[in-house]
Amino acid sequence: MFNESLRELHIVLVEGDRSVYLIDRGFQEQSRSLREGTVRRFEGEILAVDSRTGAASSDRAREFYNVFLSWWEVAKQDVSRP
Repeated sequence: MFNESLRELHIVLVEGDRSVYLIDRGFQEQSRSLREGTVRRFEGEILAVDSRTGAASSDRAREFYNVFLSWWEVAKQDVSRP
């Protein structure tokens, strides 16, 4: 999600019962906020995410952001193809 008024990019990755959530303000390719947690589901639908704050400057935050940036490079190419 992109919040135009704040120029914030919100990125969430859910894999199985785990989640990672980052916020990047101003497209600096740097996490401003990191939350990691557990996903609760019912019949495959996400009902809730229980998360805790982590260090935005941690190796884990950089690792996750790099995963997102790698995906983004491929996604941009897919969108620009006729």
